[in-house]
Order: sequence, then C-alpha cells, then structure tokens
Amino acid sequence: MTATPQTLPLRALPLQRRLAGQMGWYGAADIIGRVARLAATILVARALGAAELGTAAIAITLFELIRVLVNAGLGQAVIRAEEGRLAASCATAARLAWLLCLGVALLQAGIGLGMAGLGLGGEAGWMLASLAGVYLVMAPGLVPVYLILRAGRVRVTAGISCTQAVAENLLCVALVVGGAGAWGLVLPKLLVAPIWLIGVRRAQPWRRDPAAGTVPAAELLRFALPVLGSEALATARLNLDNLLVGAILGVEALGLYFFVFNAGIGLSLALTGALTSSIYPHFAALRGDLAGLRRALDQALRGIVPAAAGVILLQALAAPLYVPILFGARWAEAAPLVALFCLAAVTRPFAEAAVQALRAAGQPGRELRWSVLGTAAYLGGFALALPFGLVPGIATLVVLATALQLATTIAARRALITEPNA
Repeated sequence: MTATPQTLPLRALPLQRRLAGQMGWYGAADIIGRVARLAATILVARALGAAELGTAAIAITLFELIRVLVNAGLGQAVIRAEEGRLAASCATAARLAWLLCLGVALLQAGIGLGMAGLGLGGEAGWMLASLAGVYLVMAPGLVPVYLILRAGRVRVTAGISCTQAVAENLLCVALVVGGAGAWGLVLPKLLVAPIWLIGVRRAQPWRRDPAAGTVPAAELLRFALPVLGSEALATARLNLDNLLVGAILGVEALGLYFFVFNAGIGLSLALTGALTSSIYPHFAALRGDLAGLRRALDQALRGIVPAAAGVILLQALAAPLYVPILFGARWAEAAPLVALFCLAAVTRPFAEAAVQALRAAGQPGRELRWSVLGTAAYLGGFALALPFGLVPGIATLVVLATALQLATTIAARRALITEPNA
C-alpha cells in the first residue's frame, strides 16, 4: 500500500485545548506504563544492589547516547515537509533511516565488544553489544511513525508506547526475580522492540511510491543535522552525568545516582516527551506564518506548559513521602536527592516548547549553537562540583539546568520576534 499525503491537524480548536487533549492521551498511557514501571522499580530496588544497578547504568547510558544518532532530525524534517513533496521526502527519509540504523548498530556493537575484550566495564560491554539489535528493528518503522506524528494521531503513538512500556517492565521484573541480575534491566529493551515495530506499521502502512521520486538527501540533512546535534547534546546532558559520577565517585555512587535519576526525573521526561510530540506538528503547520507561530508559542507558555511544570513541582514536594514507602527503607536517605533532582526539571517544559517553535520556524542551527554552550556549562559545572560529594553535585545541576532552560525559553521567543522565517 502506498502512503497518501497526510494532512496536518486542523486548527479549529484553541491551541491550549488541542494540546491538553493530546497530552491527555499521553497522560493516560503514561499512567498505565508508570504503574508497571513503578512496580518494576520497587522490585528491582529491593532485589539488586547499587553495584549491579551501576553496571546496568553504564550499558544503558551508552545505549541512550548512541541511540540518538538514528533520529538525526529526519522525523521533524518529514513532519514539516510541504504536502506536495511528502511522498518523495518519505522515500528519501526511509533510505537515510536504514543507512543510519545499520551504521549505528555496527558502531554500538563494535564499542560493546571492544569494551568486553579490553576488560573495560565488564558485563556492561556485552550488554551494550546485545542492544545493537534494537536498531535493526527500528529501521522499517521510522517513516510510518513520522507520518503518524505528522497527522497528529496522538492516541496511536500513546497506545503503542504504553503497550511497549508495560511489556518491558513485566519482562524486567520476571528476569530480575528469575536471577538475571543487571541483565534483567537491559535485555527487555531488545525483547520488546518488535512490539513498537508491529504497532506503528499496522497503524500506518507505508511503501515507497516509485512515481513520487525522491528529494535530495542534502535537503533533509540540512534541517536534520542541526537537530541531530541539539538532540545529541540534550542526550549527553541526560546521560554523561552518569559516567562522570562513576568516574569521580565510583560504581556504588553511580548506582545511587542512577536510582535517584529514575525515581525523580522519569515523570518530567514523560511529560516533556508528550509535550514535544503533541506541540511540534501544530507549530510545523504554522511554519509559513512567523507571527502566528509566535502567538501559538505564547499560548502554550501561558497554558499547558505551566500545568506540566506544576505536576513536576508536586512530585518534588512528594518525594520525601513516596520514596521510602515505595522503594523500601534502605532508599529513604535518597529521598531528599530525588526531590532535589525533580526541581531541575520544573522549567524544562518551557524550554522544550520554545525549542520546538524554533525548529518549526526553520532555525535549528541557532538552537544547536545554544546547546553547545549550554552542555559545556552543564557538564563542566557538574564535574567541578562532584568531588565535593553527590549532594553538591546534584544541587549544582539544579541551578545550572534551571538557568539554562529559562535562558533558552527567553532567547528562542526573542528569535521568533527578531528573525525572519527560514
């Protein structure tokens, strides 16, 4: 079946109502997934020690750092493609996606096997190599998911993500309880990947239309590569801190930090991910109307974005209560760190919304320049604070993250006022 051009969502309702409805689907799916994730985290925290969590954290951190390469901004390039060139853009994107997935799979497998062969990281190298198979499953599903997101079919992606999350966490529990140790946190990521592929291809069948031709790869890459750079730097900020903790404070401190990160910032990542997926197609529909795009951003910043930030703040306030109850008394001392970590994400939804508007305006290069400076300040400050202990390190992250996210929000909005549409 040949995909027909998808129409971007109609703008019949106010932006805040449309975003609230779409994030509601993500929210409902996330609640179900989070219940499963919570049960899994509770069992894992009780069954595994800090050293085992640290080993899994090394593999998962490297996997997340490498995985960002398979996106390369192709999805957002397809979402903002002109209607008449959509089929050709999809054909080119599919070819680039396969090349990227194959190349990244080989890269990650090589890094993992090299780590294992040289005795760097122990089991973490074998874990990383095993996860290279995820990219081979992703490749044939990337264009269908781009089309789903372009059409604003939020309930589809929310349902698939929910199913995948539940399955991953059930497998995680089964493997850890069955004695798989740290492998129980890693293998489910590979085992549930086919669920995502089957879901997106059934929801959006797609085949290349030979009559539509292709667009030059450089056309997509001019937009996609700066987005890739920004996404890679964002991923670095979310993951290289793990490696810094392990290198400076040791594997047991890394295990504690890994627990604090997942118990604290998981909700904010889910909310900002839902916001990004919901808001970008709406902004992309306004790509030719800079004034309208700026108004849409202002609506989002006044409406749905503060609500997302408020939920994250509530989680920070509740952390001292829920951490010892849910995860066990031995993690009680980590509760203040969880609360502190949550505070670093309160301003994140504002920055994410502003960045999506900047991308929709065709200015990903500007975002990339800011990301380079922000990542250097973020990780550099964290590295300088860590020798004084985990608490000063996390406190430094909170200050730096908040300052950088607010600065990004202000700068992106000003860019939409002062710069012409690209």
